[in-house]
Amino acid sequence: MRVIDPGDKFKSPLAAAKDFGKLYNDNSIVEKREYGATIYKVIENGKTYYSYSVPNAAGDGGSTVPVSKAPDGTTPVADVHSHGNSWGKDVALSDNSFSPTDKASNDAKKIDGYLTTPNGSLKKYDAKTGKESTMSTDLPSDPKDVTRRNGQNALIFRKDEIKVDLNPIKIENTLIPTSIKKPHL
Repeated sequence: MRVIDPGDKFKSPLAAAKDFGKLYNDNSIVEKREYGATIYKVIENGKTYYSYSVPNAAGDGGSTVPVSKAPDGTTPVADVHSHGNSWGKDVALSDNSFSPTDKASNDAKKIDGYLTTPNGSLKKYDAKTGKESTMSTDLPSDPKDVTRRNGQNALIFRKDEIKVDLNPIKIENTLIPTSIKKPHL
């Protein structure tokens, strides 16, 4: 699978979620923070495509991230977010699973959720059935995760993908969010 960018077209929500994971799970692990986006549907010339919004990147300290919104004129069908790095063997299961808050958010929005994890898995939460399943185990992973599923070391991938950085910066004692970070060409 070729990794492409937010806004590019995919044949399914799963394909869009997997691309998000291939592109952003390494950033999430190395930066120790969550990323989140909305997977949306768009119809062009009678054909249905799926993509994901430019993700939000959470502030420091392991905080959760609000997923970025789908572009105007599109229909949200799912969301996708990452859980950052592994916090240790006693929390490996929670690092690599949907939290109760994650599931409640998807239930409230009545859309499925996808999760990229420190162990390199892509998981899906089905909002209709309440079931969680593993869709893939080949995403970049945290070498420190005791439940690691592959050898895709998150440290070796580029980290300059476009994002909306929600980490505030201080300017003269005033906190403001940073703007969209664009890749260096």
